[in-house]
Amino acid sequence: MSILTMHAQNDRTALEGTRPGDNWSIELKAGAVTPLTHSSFLKNARPAFGFGIGKQLTPIFGLGIQGMGYVNTSARKLHLMLPK
Repeated sequence: MSILTMHAQNDRTALEGTRPGDNWSIELKAGAVTPLTHSSFLKNARPAFGFGIGKQLTPIFGLGIQGMGYVNTSARKLHLMLPK
C-alpha cells in the first residue's frame, strides 16, 4: 500500500528561486511486520511505525532522513527453568 503526492509549480517560480522555508516534507508511516517463515500472518503480525523529514533543494536534488521502529519483533523466547 502506498500514498503518493504530486506538486506543480510554474516556470516563473522555478526561475525566481525559493526561500529556506519552502519545499519541506514530513512523513508519518504505520504498518505491520510479520516473520516470513513458520508463522501465521495475522496472528504474528506486529505494529510498525516511522517518521521522515526531507527538503527538496532543486527540482532534481533533495535530501531526507527516515526512521522505522517495530514493536516486539525479537525471535528470542523466555524459557522458565524449574529446579528438579
